[in-house]
Amino acid sequence: MCPDRVRPDYDLKMLQTTSVEIETELLERLRQRRPGQSDRELLESAALSTLGRATLRTLQARNALTEDEAIALGVGAVHEARQAGISRLRVP
Repeated sequence: MCPDRVRPDYDLKMLQTTSVEIETELLERLRQRRPGQSDRELLESAALSTLGRATLRTLQARNALTEDEAIALGVGAVHEARQAGISRLRVP
């Protein structure tokens, strides 16, 4: 992938690469969805997307709250923020 488009810390000269095989039909579908991207960009984007979703699922499982718990947490945070704002407005 282009370093300026995905990860600014990429240094293409230092990256190690590997060859992969992919079904031609699948690659063609990716090409149709994102014309103008190289095969490498398409595959890296798909891999990064999959890794991101896996990370999100892991975090959600780790921090699982019921809907009521999540609402209560959000309401509490709003009240805290409002109180902090009111405290800053008061003149000592």
